[in-house]
Amino acid sequence: MGGGAGRGPGIHRTGGRDGRGPGAGEAGVKKWVVGAAVVAGVVFGWLAAGDAARAYAGRQTRELIGRLVEDKPGEREEVRRALWGVGLGAAPVAADVLRRGGLRERRAALVACETVVESCLMNFETMNCVTGFVPGRGEAERAFDTVGAALEGAFGDADAGVRREAARIVLAGPDRPADRRARAAEVFREALRDPDPAARRDVVDSLCRSGRYGGLPRDGAEALPVLGEVVVKDPDAAVRGAAVEALGRGQEAGAAGPLVAALADGDVSVRRAAKWVLLSGHYLNEEVVDPRTRVTPEARAAFRPGVPVFAGWLTRDDPEAELVDREQCRRKAVVGLFRAGGPGAVGPLAEALRGPRQAGDGDFRRAVVTVLELLAADADCLAALGGYQAELRGALVDPRDREVRSLSASILRRTRPGTDGAVAELVARSARPDPKVRAVAVEALGLFVPTSEEARRALRRAEEGDVDAGVREAARRAREDWIFIFEKKYWWLG
Repeated sequence: MGGGAGRGPGIHRTGGRDGRGPGAGEAGVKKWVVGAAVVAGVVFGWLAAGDAARAYAGRQTRELIGRLVEDKPGEREEVRRALWGVGLGAAPVAADVLRRGGLRERRAALVACETVVESCLMNFETMNCVTGFVPGRGEAERAFDTVGAALEGAFGDADAGVRREAARIVLAGPDRPADRRARAAEVFREALRDPDPAARRDVVDSLCRSGRYGGLPRDGAEALPVLGEVVVKDPDAAVRGAAVEALGRGQEAGAAGPLVAALADGDVSVRRAAKWVLLSGHYLNEEVVDPRTRVTPEARAAFRPGVPVFAGWLTRDDPEAELVDREQCRRKAVVGLFRAGGPGAVGPLAEALRGPRQAGDGDFRRAVVTVLELLAADADCLAALGGYQAELRGALVDPRDREVRSLSASILRRTRPGTDGAVAELVARSARPDPKVRAVAVEALGLFVPTSEEARRALRRAEEGDVDAGVREAARRAREDWIFIFEKKYWWLG
């Protein structure tokens, strides 16, 4: 084989290593170097631009805080809007001024801190259900940590106003960290020891305010024990009333105890404020009167002191009902007694069934009997109901509401004396001259078919021998309907 012919491919290259001419490899390296330089330039330019933006935000924040210190008339809201424009970039300067500034500067810095916390809160409440990525979340986290640490440090400020305002901002912000929020609540508890009632009222008024965009206040849970102590212990009626109103704004479930306690306050304005909050809030929501509702022992303990007050609401001559719809008040009283439970709630409810049915009483009587039937599941309440047989038998012959009759019979069936007495009275009513009275009586007798032989015999007599066709039909329907139902539900009775 000749010279280079047998030495394989690539041996005859006269250019670069890839055979594309001299310097091809060096050119590729140059391209990579140029590309890396461009990328580095972009990165460094972006970082420099970020530094410049942060520096500009810092200068602007200092300028706006200075304008707040000057406190020119009409400028405060304009400066606040400008701080919103600065956004999260105001955090480092605001925190620094809050730590190191004079008194007026620290108070002004709190305004900037509040706008930062509100901006963080908006970002934290933003969700991305597709990718989970939220723009600006990292910056918001850093800003919240920076300002939060400064606010927590302000809890020990020499000025009481700075301490209270810092605590308010923390409680109105994101629900973390828990220890910081607990310390903020302690700041308010300390402020409420001020001997000046006007100062204490200002503190209470600052709690449980809704945010800039409405909704329930974010400080309700931490403010609840503080406000509860004020409602029960503060010597000034105006401060106690302000605390009741703040609990109403917070709408915390645990506020029921202090609010119910305020119903017995010695000052009429406090009592009326508590009554209004309970009637207009969710505490006495009528939807809770349901067999599926489990009233906790804590709720029982909170509502039980209010039993005498709720009993007073059941009457139409409530002396403090000028500003409240009386019928609404009576219905809410039924809910309050249901939540309170116990034998003490039975008496007022059963007594509300006394007397003839009046116009518009249908829903109220039905609610009363419903609650009594639910309370009868407790042995002590059932024993207490034994003293109100006459009231239950009166509801048993309600001429208009079959549900009231059914629920009354459900209570009476649980005790043999109740069943025997009710059946005897219904048998007597089934012999009255008025066919409408007889028809109601035989329908009610049908409710005792599974537990009373006397009721079954009376229904057969009415079905076979009554002179009125309507009564005979009512007896037949009651016997057949209730036998069918109870044969399926109580078949073990034989």
